Formats: sequence, structure tokens, C-alpha cells
Amino acid sequence: MTANKVGFIDYFLDEWHANNYPGWIRQESGGRWDVALAWAEVDAPPEYDPDKNPARNTTQWCTEHGVERAASISELIERCDAVVVLSPDHPQHHERLADEVLRSGKPVYVDKTFAINASAAAGMFKLAATYGTPLFSSSALRFARELEPWQARRDRAKENRAAFVCGGGAFDNYAVHSFEMLTVMMGTGETRLKAFGGAELFTYIVDYGSGRQGTVVQPAAAPFQASYADANGNTEFFVACTDYFPRLILELLRFFESSEAPVASAETIGTMALIDAARMARQRIGEWVEL
Repeated sequence: MTANKVGFIDYFLDEWHANNYPGWIRQESGGRWDVALAWAEVDAPPEYDPDKNPARNTTQWCTEHGVERAASISELIERCDAVVVLSPDHPQHHERLADEVLRSGKPVYVDKTFAINASAAAGMFKLAATYGTPLFSSSALRFARELEPWQARRDRAKENRAAFVCGGGAFDNYAVHSFEMLTVMMGTGETRLKAFGGAELFTYIVDYGSGRQGTVVQPAAAPFQASYADANGNTEFFVACTDYFPRLILELLRFFESSEAPVASAETIGTMALIDAARMARQRIGEWVEL
């Protein structure tokens, strides 16, 4: 059996997602898909200290992962059946790195955080639609097993009166996880957001109108947790969110094979808008930021 080819485009390749996705894709696909080519813009980002945190360069990474180094993004697109744009810790490069592949017509997954802001996110989806390119992006936490009821039936999100999400990490890299989980449980339609706190401990209140409200708490270090209350007064608390990376990879493979995105563009753009508002609200503690 000849495997379908996945291409990786990254800012630099020696990062956690790129180091783990090839093995997961090969394992979960049963050999139907293989990460065959990769291209990176740099061998290591400028902030890396080669003495304290040495990075494998692109050639070394490709050799260790059994992946061919592509000479260009154009070559990678031409020779692959689907493309993953990585750079999870440097999403400011996503719009630029994805530009050519969004014109290709081939399935494209863009890693978290999808875009630098909601405006850029909308522009990327518009470009993909213009060229008939299937596109989706997501935080892996969207696919946590505990959130499956809302993944399977999205209209159920509108039945929730409130949701709570807790997740740690630096805002720029990890806020997407918490706000994407909130979007899964509450849907879109948020109207305004305010922030409380400071330093590295913020609480965000999201108003959906009609008495519906979401709360996100983001300390510097915390497990991913969630809770909800539906219209009938039922509540549940998830002390941990589990199995999200294996489930993300399965969704990714289904997308490659069907070209049908498991996440609506409106939800991805809405999640980016929440992050935009949260970033602004951090500078205006206690004030509503309209969405």
C-alpha cells in the first residue's frame, strides 16, 4: 500500500508538535498517511540559545523523523496530498507561511493559534474559499473526550446557560485552548468580554446575551478543566480534559480523506475574536470590551 503524503510547513521544525505529529499520524492512520516532506524557514528561532537549548536544524530533524527535506514550499505542495502548517509557538508567521498552500486546493490544517487576530483569520478563510482549498484549525483541547457531547451535536451548545474553563500557560501561546473549549460548550454569539486580575492570573467573563455567560480562568500553571450548567439546571465538572491529542489526529486524518472540516470557520474566527478582546481587556481591567 502506498501511503498518501502529508507535508509539514513550519517556521522551525525542532518543536514539540513537529516532533510528535509524524509518529501519531503514521500510527493512527495505519500506514494510510505518512509525513513525507517538510520545509522550514529557519533552523532555529533567534531567541534560542545554542548553548542552553540547542535545536536540531532542518536537515537533522528530517533525517531523524524519516522525512524528506523539501527545497521549497512549492515543491512540497506539488508532491503532497495534504499539508499541515505548524509554527504553534510563532503564530505570527501563519498567514505568511500558509499563503501559497491556501491557493493549492489541497486540504490544509493550520496549527494553533490559527492567526494573529480575527481579521487575519477571516482573511485566510476567504483566501482558501476563493481557491477551493479545504481548511481548518483548532486547539487540540476542542477534541477532549469530556467535550464530546458538544462536538457531536453543536446545537447543544446553545442549551448551556453557563460554562467555566480553566487552563494554564502564557496568554499568547495558550489562551486559544481555553477560549476554544469555551466556544465548544457555548457556541458563537458572544457580545462582550471583561477581565479581572493581573500579573499572570486573569479571569475573563464572556457575555452571550439572554443571561448566558462564560468564565475563563488562566493562571500561569493549571490543568485544563471545565464545567457547565444547562437550561435544565444540570451541571457537571470535568476535573481533567483527556485524550485530546489522539482525538485531534483522528479528526485530522478524517479531514485529509474527506476534505470536510470538523470545525466551522465561524467558530475559529469567533475564538480569535475572543482572544483579541481578552488581550484588550487585560489593559482595561473591569471594563466591557465589545465584540
